[in-house]
Amino acid sequence: MATSECTRRDSNGDVTLFGETDLYHAKRRKAIITDHPELRSLQKKPDPSFKYVLIACMISHLVFAYHVRDWPAPLVILAGLTVGILFSCPISNSLHEIVHNLAFENNPAANRIFGLFVNLPLVWPLFGAYDKSHRYHHTYLGTELDIKYPDAREAMEYDTSFFKRLYFILMHPIHSSHRFQIKSGNNVTPLILWNLISITIFDGIIFTCFGYKSFLYLLIAFWLNECILIEGSKTFLDHWSDEKTSHTNSYYGPVNMINFNIGHHREHHDFPNIAGRYLSLVTEAAPEYYKESEFIEKHYFGPIWQLLTAKPYEGLMRYANKIHVKRMSIDENGNLLRFL
Repeated sequence: MATSECTRRDSNGDVTLFGETDLYHAKRRKAIITDHPELRSLQKKPDPSFKYVLIACMISHLVFAYHVRDWPAPLVILAGLTVGILFSCPISNSLHEIVHNLAFENNPAANRIFGLFVNLPLVWPLFGAYDKSHRYHHTYLGTELDIKYPDAREAMEYDTSFFKRLYFILMHPIHSSHRFQIKSGNNVTPLILWNLISITIFDGIIFTCFGYKSFLYLLIAFWLNECILIEGSKTFLDHWSDEKTSHTNSYYGPVNMINFNIGHHREHHDFPNIAGRYLSLVTEAAPEYYKESEFIEKHYFGPIWQLLTAKPYEGLMRYANKIHVKRMSIDENGNLLRFL
């Protein structure tokens, strides 16, 4: 690996990525497997109920979308914020399982095709870019190539007040798409193109056959879940950074029942090829590796609320790339003095 702005040399002169990367979790995985070899049987083992539960969610979501086609607009919005999010959350989180090839064993092509299909009721082209950006997230966790979180320049612009942060979070899908295109070198893959084409056709069918209110219900359910509610809150629960590294956290509460257990995020980064259904078994088998309280988040919506209400440059900056953040200085009143 060549030394770059995203790498550093340790005391032995070895080059590693700047933040907590897949190397850190690979070392943990090796140690855990050594102590608990029975966990090998869970690796690359698909959840047999996953596809059926997911398809049931998709059908229910679309049936409800058809049902609200003649409702008054305020009720459609309310339905999207309540019932819709309960369907949108597992559908959105299922893409995470599919990206890790956990829907169809040893068949990446089938997983990619299934991902395009599952993305349809979300009415936003998410899967194509997510398939690549999530791999970046695992490989470059905590560096400026980690596309999941804002970079320091984005944080500098929006991390000054409650309402600027709220706007940034509500525009998360747009910011993420822009960030992905910049950091991936504007590399539009065939999967992204197929994703865009399939979503465009599906959205046209929804408008034509169901009407605009059904589309509005689906869009609200996706957008607010992805930005600030269940999925959006999880984004800021999963990781936070200090001056040296990026930390991976886990959540063990009831929300895991509707998001395929992805709250076990530290376990997931240790074992990315174990399906969400079995991550709790990792926690139970190796509790000594997951008992540190500083890596356990008890309140699902706590991190995003702390982000919104933080002092200037202490909210989004907590998640931003620290290679640039450490070159920033702030005066005692919270005003930015220098940023390189």
